[in-house]
Amino acid sequence: MGKNGVFATQTARLGGFAVGHLALSVITAALHLLLSGIFLQLGAWSSDRGEGWGEALELATGVLPFLCMALYFPLGMAVATLKGWERPRSWREGVLSVLWPALIAWAWAALVAATVSLDGAAAENQVFGVLLAEVCISWIFAAPSAALVFFVVSRGLAGVLVPGLLFWGFWAGLVPPLLFTLGSLFPMRGAEKKRAG
Repeated sequence: MGKNGVFATQTARLGGFAVGHLALSVITAALHLLLSGIFLQLGAWSSDRGEGWGEALELATGVLPFLCMALYFPLGMAVATLKGWERPRSWREGVLSVLWPALIAWAWAALVAATVSLDGAAAENQVFGVLLAEVCISWIFAAPSAALVFFVVSRGLAGVLVPGLLFWGFWAGLVPPLLFTLGSLFPMRGAEKKRAG
């Protein structure tokens, strides 16, 4: 144990990120479904009145991924405080804290992009089934990143589909562990005093 806290191994940091990431994914998926349900109900209720609830739904589902991505910073602070982690001892440790979860996310994004890029009439049903499974798994285990990529790609903002998936998948895989690691460098106030006292 260091003078400022507990030394956190790469495995502990990856595990801390994974637990926080899964919790945030469940919250994001639930919020997305709740917002979609509310706005769809409002849209059905007001369709004869001509009110524009569709634009409000687009705005809400577009802002939600960015808000949830921003939550990785305080999530990193909270996990580091609860676990009593000290800061990484070297740049290498800090970079690896970002790199390991990012590599997992990038491998997943590459798998989704590879599935989307497959063509052929014989593989069409199989590709659709695999892609559907990948999307469902992404919503369960990586909702903030999946929501961001889905929002960008569904709005045609990504350009060509497969390169767009790879580009936004890169950023959606890098930003969460980067913000989490940066947040873990700044434990919540008072935690140092409580541990010392």
